[in-house]
Formats: sequence, structure tokens, C-alpha cells
Amino acid sequence: MNSTASRGLGRGFGLLVRHWACNMTLVHGQGTVWPGFAYSQSEQEALRAIARRVPSLEFTVWMAFVVVFALILFAGFTLLGTWLLAATSAGHSLDSVSGTAFVLNLGVEMVASLAVGFPTAMFAASVLIGRLFAVRDNELPDAPVRAHYVHKLSFQLTRMALLGSTVVVAMCLWLPDRAWLLTRCVIPVLVPAVSLAVVLCYRYRALGSDSP
Repeated sequence: MNSTASRGLGRGFGLLVRHWACNMTLVHGQGTVWPGFAYSQSEQEALRAIARRVPSLEFTVWMAFVVVFALILFAGFTLLGTWLLAATSAGHSLDSVSGTAFVLNLGVEMVASLAVGFPTAMFAASVLIGRLFAVRDNELPDAPVRAHYVHKLSFQLTRMALLGSTVVVAMCLWLPDRAWLLTRCVIPVLVPAVSLAVVLCYRYRALGSDSP
């Protein structure tokens, strides 16, 4: 049983690296670098080698599933955090919650969303896409390559989550009214639209990279 679970987990991480390689190859192909997600020249070449074996349709569908799963998880973390905050307050409602408690809760939600929700969404999408597209084990990166990029991605996501939560906490402390408007009104409206735009953009670029 443990051996089967270990093989399944290893395959899932292999699929995750396979699709993450496509993501970063598109970024590097535009001559840009995501802040906090830097890779050396040799790492970029290794990622490109992995990405060349992935059909553009497979990667595009993966991106779509990541967006859906991530939005569900982010919403779940937010609802759970808000409910716990209200339930543990003296008046059992957000009206009795102090500003400090609300800010800390917001920071925890961001860390959970970025450090746990986002990688979970990517992993789940990779496992599902592996089944839908019948990706074989011999098409996946080998164990050392898989371990290297999974470790690096975990560190990058955790670091960005901590930095992002620090920014949100600082913003809430110094600009409480604007922070409330941003986190409760603007972001929930813009995130689905931006996510859809990202998927369409990646699909367009992937189709362009397949053309002679």
C-alpha cells in the first residue's frame, strides 16, 4: 500500500514539474522573469527540454483547471478564515472583531492561499490532466530532476506568500479603508476576469509556438 501511494505521489510530482516547465518556458521565451521565480540558464534549458514534449492543448487545459481549482481553494480559505474569526469573537460576528485580529486573519488567509492553495491546485490539475491525456511514466522527468524543481517551487511559493502577506498587513494598518475596498470588493471581481485572460493569453502563445 505504501509503495503504491509513493509511486502515485511521485507520478503526481512528475506531472507537476512537466506542466510547470511549460509555464516557465513560456515566461522565459518572452524574455521576462517572474519576480521571486528566477532560474539559472542551465535550469531554463532543462525546463525547455521538458516542455518540448508537452502538447500545447494539454498545457492549456492544465492552466484552465489550475484557475478553477485555485479559485475554489482561495474562496474556501477565505470563507473558513472569516467564519473562524467571527465564531471565536466575543459577539460571534465580524462586527465585534478588532482591526488587528482582522488584519492577522487576512495575512493567514493569504499565506494559506499562496503557500497551500496554489500548489494544491496545480498538483490536482496535473494529476487530472495526466489521466485525461494518458501521459506515460516514461514521459515524465526522472526522480532527481523532479525533486530539484519541486523543492525549488515549494521554497519560491512559500517565500512569495510570506512577502505578500507582509504587504497586505502593512497596507491594512496604514490604509485600512482602501485595503478593505481592495480585498473585499475589487479583488473578488477582478480575479476571475484576470484568470480567464491569462488562460486565453497562454493558449494564444502556445498555438503561436507550434506554428512554423
